[in-house]
Amino acid sequence: MARPGSGNRERILSKASEMLWTGSYGSISADQICDTVGVNKGVFYHYFKSKRRLVLEAMEYNWSQSNAIAAQILDNTSTEPDPMKRLMKFVETVMRIQRDTLVDKGVVPGCPFGNLAVELSGQDAEISAKVKEIFNRHKNMFKPVLKEIVGNRRGKTDLLALKLLAYLEGIFVMAKAYNDVALPRKLARGIPEFINASIKA
Repeated sequence: MARPGSGNRERILSKASEMLWTGSYGSISADQICDTVGVNKGVFYHYFKSKRRLVLEAMEYNWSQSNAIAAQILDNTSTEPDPMKRLMKFVETVMRIQRDTLVDKGVVPGCPFGNLAVELSGQDAEISAKVKEIFNRHKNMFKPVLKEIVGNRRGKTDLLALKLLAYLEGIFVMAKAYNDVALPRKLARGIPEFINASIKA
């Protein structure tokens, strides 16, 4: 078993993030993570004082992955000037990740933050607050591209970003419930219509 050293913290975080995403908060333990990564519990607790602390940091890890994908696609005006096409490319990329995880792990993982919101709502105030914080980050992540889409048409970008986030979270719940990405991909195709209808409302 490995001792504290270079790379152990990152490997624990990466594996915990994956297990949390494809499983649940209640289904993972320090013992499981240590066995999978190949470290002893002393190493685990050297970096993470509790399971809650690990999960909070794993949420940040998952957010950094999501944000990197979003920045690469949503902000890339030089490759695709049409903001709606950039938004849909981002959605399609996320759906492809869901599909690939289904093939690899046998489950559609859904949204790691939405999963925690459903599982721990009202049970863990610190994790619930972090979920809300990260949802707000996602909302703000969508605002620039939505502002481009809205253009000169009247509309509240902040509310529209929140509606889009809610729409996507609903799709992820459906994907996870059905353990199938075909139906959610069909639902995702309705995003442009949903956005345009929201702008006109």
